[in-house]
Amino acid sequence: MNFIDRGLLSSFFNAGGYVLDFTNSTFDTFTSQSIGIAIKQKYDLSKGASLTKFTEEAEESLVIKLYKDLFRYYDEHYSIDSQSPECVKLYNKCKSILDNNSNISISTPSIKNIDREYIRELAQRANNDIDNNEFDSAITKVRTVIEEVLIKGLEENHVENYKKGDINNLYKNFSHIYKMETDRDMDRRVKELLSGLNKIIDSIAQMRNSNSDAHGVGSKRISIKKHHARLFVNSGIVMADFLTEIMNNTKE
Repeated sequence: MNFIDRGLLSSFFNAGGYVLDFTNSTFDTFTSQSIGIAIKQKYDLSKGASLTKFTEEAEESLVIKLYKDLFRYYDEHYSIDSQSPECVKLYNKCKSILDNNSNISISTPSIKNIDREYIRELAQRANNDIDNNEFDSAITKVRTVIEEVLIKGLEENHVENYKKGDINNLYKNFSHIYKMETDRDMDRRVKELLSGLNKIIDSIAQMRNSNSDAHGVGSKRISIKKHHARLFVNSGIVMADFLTEIMNNTKE
């Protein structure tokens, strides 16, 4: 696949930094499940710019795999017939490019290893964002890693019927599978602490929906101060670390 072909593919999906109806979180979830890479998080650019950067430099088999999955998603959620003639023409060109490269062997790597080291690295990046007054980016990073941990826990238990992007639903399923609140021998004080996790999860989901860069700037956008952003990041990282430990303890 040459440079021109790669440019055509990315131009179809990169709409001024946006990619279809994906939020930052759901886009990273989608690309992680497709090729094992959270593209937005890796390049730390807009969704569209991250996709273009990936398309320019990634190995051919990964590019083809991701775009085949993107077109499958597009065909399931959009109608090309309702688009402009220029869009239809580009759509057909891109489909032809993928068809012409259908003989390339494509292997899908597993979703990246999410461990304590990965979480610590992301925590450092999120706190660097806060130091640079980029609170939206910090919030999105933390929300994304929590969703990744929850999805990994569900998929390791062969759960497929979950709602991507709905962190409350993911946590409910995760909590049920790992029996987080059913241990009769658990100390009462520990149970009370665990009950507080529900509020943390709910607050993280609401804060991200209201304030992060996943949905752009709107009239309902709230103001957040640096110390609040720091609290959000640190609470989220502790949560992600705790959930990871639950998965590790279950394997032992």
